[in-house]
Amino acid sequence: MSQMFLNKGIAFIAALVLLLCVGQASAASNANNAAATVAQSADADLNGDGMVGFADFLIFAGMFGANQGDDRYDARADLDGDGAIGFGDFLIFANAFGTSGSGGGGSPDLIVIAPSVSDTLLTPGQMFTLNVTVRNHGNAQAAETTLTYYLSTDAAISTSDTEVGTDAVGGLAASGTSDKSIGLNALSSAGMYYYGACVASVSGESNADNNCSGGVRVTVSDGGEGGQGSETSFDLDNNSNPQDILYANDRFYVLDREDARVYGYESDGQRDSAVSFRLNSSSPSSITYANDRFYVVDEEDDKVYGYGSDGQRDAAADFDLGISDPRGITFANDRFYVVNDGDDKVYGYGSDGQRDSDADFDLGISDPRGITFANDRFYVVNDGDDRIYVYTNSGQRDADAGFRLFTGDPRGITFANNRFYVVDFWNDKVYGHGSDGRRDTGADFDLHSNNSPQAVTYANNRFYVLDVDDGKIYGYGNDGQRDAAADFDLANSDPFSITYANDRFYVLDPSDVKVYAYTSSGQRVEAADFDLAGNNNDPSGITYANDQFYVPDAEDEKVYVYTIAGQRVAIADFDLANTSPSGIAYFDNLFYVVDAADEKVYVYTGAGQRVGAADFDVAISDPRGIVYANDQFYVLEVEGAKVHWYAIADPTPDLIIVSPSASNDSPNTGESFSLSVAVRNQGAGSSAATSLRYYLSTDDSITTSDTEVGTGAIGNLTAGVASNQSIDLNAPSSVGIYYYGACVQSVSGESNTDNNCSNGVRVSTANFALDGENTDPEGIVYANNRFYVVDARDGKVYAYTSSGQRDAAADFTLDSNNTAPEGITYADNRFYVIDRGNVSDRGDEKIYAYTSAGQRDAAADFTLDSDNSAPATITYANDRFYVADFSTVKVYAYTVSGQRVADADFDLAEDNIDPFGIAYANDRFYVANNSDSETNKVYAYTVSGQRDEDADFDLVSSDPFGIIYASDQFYVVDGGDNAVYAYTSAGQ
Repeated sequence: MSQMFLNKGIAFIAALVLLLCVGQASAASNANNAAATVAQSADADLNGDGMVGFADFLIFAGMFGANQGDDRYDARADLDGDGAIGFGDFLIFANAFGTSGSGGGGSPDLIVIAPSVSDTLLTPGQMFTLNVTVRNHGNAQAAETTLTYYLSTDAAISTSDTEVGTDAVGGLAASGTSDKSIGLNALSSAGMYYYGACVASVSGESNADNNCSGGVRVTVSDGGEGGQGSETSFDLDNNSNPQDILYANDRFYVLDREDARVYGYESDGQRDSAVSFRLNSSSPSSITYANDRFYVVDEEDDKVYGYGSDGQRDAAADFDLGISDPRGITFANDRFYVVNDGDDKVYGYGSDGQRDSDADFDLGISDPRGITFANDRFYVVNDGDDRIYVYTNSGQRDADAGFRLFTGDPRGITFANNRFYVVDFWNDKVYGHGSDGRRDTGADFDLHSNNSPQAVTYANNRFYVLDVDDGKIYGYGNDGQRDAAADFDLANSDPFSITYANDRFYVLDPSDVKVYAYTSSGQRVEAADFDLAGNNNDPSGITYANDQFYVPDAEDEKVYVYTIAGQRVAIADFDLANTSPSGIAYFDNLFYVVDAADEKVYVYTGAGQRVGAADFDVAISDPRGIVYANDQFYVLEVEGAKVHWYAIADPTPDLIIVSPSASNDSPNTGESFSLSVAVRNQGAGSSAATSLRYYLSTDDSITTSDTEVGTGAIGNLTAGVASNQSIDLNAPSSVGIYYYGACVQSVSGESNTDNNCSNGVRVSTANFALDGENTDPEGIVYANNRFYVVDARDGKVYAYTSSGQRDAAADFTLDSNNTAPEGITYADNRFYVIDRGNVSDRGDEKIYAYTSAGQRDAAADFTLDSDNSAPATITYANDRFYVADFSTVKVYAYTVSGQRVADADFDLAEDNIDPFGIAYANDRFYVANNSDSETNKVYAYTVSGQRDEDADFDLVSSDPFGIIYASDQFYVVDGGDNAVYAYTSAGQ
């Protein structure tokens, strides 16, 4: 006990240190976060003294770890409103620590938290209760308002969902809460639904966008006829290691040693999982009930552990036994009586767990196990001779009252309904005996041993469930009832999956990397066995279709294919999109692969193509096997030892267009090119024949309102199949940027007709290649209806027409001193070319001027500022020159005569460190960056030099060395490709 308090003390000190550290960091930033802190402080002031301090921390620490419904839960401490007081609430509390509670004012903020229902699995029309809590998350009083309850098809509750009721909410103080509930009836149709509520906003509310709760899911089931995603189940009880039995609260409780769990059963022997609970002890051996608690003996710890009537641990009720081999426990005469197998004796303990040696008595038998008290006598199970021995209140043997058992391995005993019930470890069964000891077979009930299910198949009107621990196949009827006559044992040591084909069962064994064959009655057929391929070394399922076996491999995320004789059919293999395949089924030309990690079923065509529209969630933990039968899918849940079934909607087609491409995305005007697309049926059903239309657009969003440029025919398409189509077209006669795509005509029954058009593929007649000698471009400008590209290696300016054709007559050579040209612009009928100076002395950071015909105009030259020592690019706008410098990462401004205008300078963005192009358009500066693949883009700035990130755009070129804006388009010269690329005004 002292160790427990020590651990709690250490945790408390660690939390306090973290709180103080976070609180100090919070205080340092309070000036910048005043509004947020005020709102959080109001919530975190748990004692209402106006300050969030240590007293509030003690209150918060006492509630930490509680969930809604726990006794310790208090909505005041649930600062993030998620129904649990956890680390997220701690961070909010820490941020508010040390601040004032009210802040001198504020606003209300109503939220709806912790939606819950009285029952999540309902029958049609069944009554249930929806509960929510309305909370004032703000720091001021909220006026009275209205709460509206909603029914939704998803978990996002909004006022557009279906209203199912209303409630009045009174005024709420800051951090105040109001618990609300409403009685409702389940819908008449099976399926999954969501319920929640929204509170109407009040005057002055700080946030009116958070007034709705999340949705709580309910499943309406009429026995398995639900729509896709609805499920029903039958149990494979996993109580396979029973040690003791107890009757209390009108139920049987069976202790399972291997599972360290207590399983509940109704008085008629039906499982009642709602009252089951887990144990904290490692070797539980017996159980009794007294003082509204369960008491469980642990034979390894020689100790009794206490649990509340709801199964929650009650450590204060624990007590030590001080004996060597405790086996059974009962409560009578205000005492506990514990059977000890070590010395064949019963030890007495007071109701508080203190030893009461006066109540001890010897048994005189060799192998005592369980004990109960009834009719003023003790009844002790002896496993050595399968007999019940009876003792008086004082411990004297009553030989005449004893009786023989007819069980294989009796362990525990209880008395209820005038009968004795003895649990049998070997047979996983409870045997009934009358109060006089005679057998009462009508009171027997089974504890099924199919507790390690791994795979499921369907054949001969039965389900067959593979149990990996037992190495056995268990049979069940269509209704899920056990059919033991259909069981059979397996010869392989590590069975994992099963399928049925050609009147045989085929069982996959991953350890042997082999498939074992059995007849329909479970006899071995060794001649039909076959080994799996060497790469298929992590097989996780098997099915039979199209005269072949299909085996998914979890490691390779692939399906391997084999003939009926076990020969490989590698050409039929296909890759999986899901990473944890754990079972496979085949139905209606589709494969259904269950994924253990995603808790989902992925669908593929017979050729292995994905059919995502047919996927469905299973919403169970650790699904391992899947089979199709009776118009439903059956999925095995390992952890719960249960089979769930799912009805799916009739399959429908869904046509889409993928992979649009152009054979040449930079054709000359009028030049021929090919446009290709693929029409794919991504639905689960086949589609009828239809038509395809090709379109020309001004943007990449293709619609049927764009300009039609051609048509095509599409035949029938089965699920997952694609049809490749193409058309020859001529590029427009005008220079520009265009987009091409296609739309497919919708077909009857299509599930989605809003996705029938492709995206647009970009085709530019404005792109053009540079002259073969123009190999070192360092800048570009547009003037006099021509493009001019400066070349550093040749010391020359190359001219091109507006359509990108060479115009050598307009070329001009640079001055012999202009040896390091780095950028070019045009202003006042002159060209201006940067010279970055010789690399050695960098002494010529200057702008050289040339006439519009390319003649030198030295009078217009000007020298750059001394700080502007690494000029990289230049543009002219608003009667000023702007020169970007890659050393200072800054833009310098100059008048038309070259005078500095320092107040018009501006700094470039941190990532814009290599500015090798600048242009002015649409009241913005656009600076091209030439650094690396991540930062090679165009950065936008306002006219005053402020960043305008919304106007940035990415480049397709890898080595930009100049940018210009002309004729409503950007043009970027690329030094690596020796080409000019065009972009729309939006950067497309």
